[in-house]
Amino acid sequence: MSNDVVNFIGYHGTKSYVRKKIERDGFIQSNSGWLGKGVYFFQEDCDMALNWAKKKHKTVMVCFIKRIIELNEEKFFDITWPLDPRTKYFFDEREKFVKEMEKRGYVVEVDNKKRFEGAIVDQICERKKYDVARACTYTYQQYDEIYSLNSIFANGVEICVKNEDCMKVS
Repeated sequence: MSNDVVNFIGYHGTKSYVRKKIERDGFIQSNSGWLGKGVYFFQEDCDMALNWAKKKHKTVMVCFIKRIIELNEEKFFDITWPLDPRTKYFFDEREKFVKEMEKRGYVVEVDNKKRFEGAIVDQICERKKYDVARACTYTYQQYDEIYSLNSIFANGVEICVKNEDCMKVS
């Protein structure tokens, strides 16, 4: 059992008028995302948090909320490095899930990749009792919509906090 502590600075993009409510009442966990259910942050990138919020909430002012995310390493599902055993474990579990669905007679077609992969991450985090998941992701930018662009290359690191006890006000 490891006692190593990991910590990050995370930035959460949101509507400006919601910030005070979050500060007073706490975050509301997202029901879905690439990393499953939880509160999402961009690691050490306030600009990415703002860009995401501007794209999501086009007609209102946006801001970011900064938090220190701190936890024991054994509670951390980190799939930022493709050669890490945890990343391989994710893909093994993903494949097992698909094969199990086919075995049960389901036709496996994924309309929403984000929800599908998020559900796999959620299963892993519940089974292994992980409090935080982290991955390199591509977050769409405003110009992507204009030019119908997409990328396979990550432009940031997203952190999904599943246990809010890991968040500290900076």
